[in-house]
Amino acid sequence: EESETIRGWVLTGQITYQYVTAVVGRGGATIREAPRRNGTILGFASLGTSMRILGPPTGEYIPVRVKKIDIEVVDVEEVTPPPDPDPKPLGQAGIGLHASADPVISDEEITEFGLFRPSVIKVLSVHNPQALRKLVANHPNSTWVVRAFLDFGGRSLNPQRFFNDTISDMQRTLTILADQDVVIELHNEPNINPEGLTYSWSNGAEFATWWLRLLRLYRYALPQYKYIFPGLSPGTDVDGVRQNHVNFLEACRAAIREADGLAVHTYWSAYYPMERALSVLDDTIGRFEGKPIWITEASNNKNGTSPADKAHEYLAFWKELQRRPTVEGVTYFVASSINPVFEHEVFLGKGMSRIIGARSQ
Repeated sequence: EESETIRGWVLTGQITYQYVTAVVGRGGATIREAPRRNGTILGFASLGTSMRILGPPTGEYIPVRVKKIDIEVVDVEEVTPPPDPDPKPLGQAGIGLHASADPVISDEEITEFGLFRPSVIKVLSVHNPQALRKLVANHPNSTWVVRAFLDFGGRSLNPQRFFNDTISDMQRTLTILADQDVVIELHNEPNINPEGLTYSWSNGAEFATWWLRLLRLYRYALPQYKYIFPGLSPGTDVDGVRQNHVNFLEACRAAIREADGLAVHTYWSAYYPMERALSVLDDTIGRFEGKPIWITEASNNKNGTSPADKAHEYLAFWKELQRRPTVEGVTYFVASSINPVFEHEVFLGKGMSRIIGARSQ
């Protein structure tokens, strides 16, 4: 009965939820009247309390309904409750750029990085060594995400073959990045066909087993590095192309639990608002409470928005990330590409880096 329940908002980090149900985690959950840290407190729910999810998240908070009998309803004038944990200060999530989608990083692209002033840089293990050395020299204080790159080409590849075909490139790249802060993203968008779906695994559960074997091989060879689970292609099922990213992620929980972090890919456009992309991100954050998140690809990936407006959107998105303390950083896609598919995402020569680079921090 509606009269026996309370509707309110809780921090996504205080619950574990799937679809329309949620369970309160360690430390309990504060139920607030509005999705704000200073919202009026309606009550407190202890560890294990069940809740009903009423809709998508708004920022850090998600709307819920909970039985009055299951919570402690308080008179806020008489009781001083423990506060919600403060978010980390503005600037915790780094801002950066994904290097070329092609093996060669040009000198013009290196200049583009200089205009951008990245605190995070994503590169592929196959990028040309000369350019990587220049980037390291120009950006010695950046954090680096290195993606283990291999073109599946419709082949069925087991973890040992992937390891054998990528380890030498990875070792070469890591030698150039010696003494830098580095995380390794093992593979890319495994929920789409070009990246191995249907050829090397049929679903998320099979990929989780595949990826854990690959992780063991890499950790044995390079034990000093952190490894993040690869970003998925966001969206619903597309026959013959993609499996729903939420279902795929849920099937990969065992692998994500063993990873040092989780990569996320997120996109928006003039036809799909950034606010919706942030809601999808918040859904992932809520599903993997406390897991470090690296947004290794993000962009406004369609036409209909000018490069200058895109640059301002990227700054706004980065500022939104500061409200999500488990997000370590974002690398925008992509500095350069010869593939016309990425025409609306390329930075090189469009003036976006100069706008982003003019930020105050």
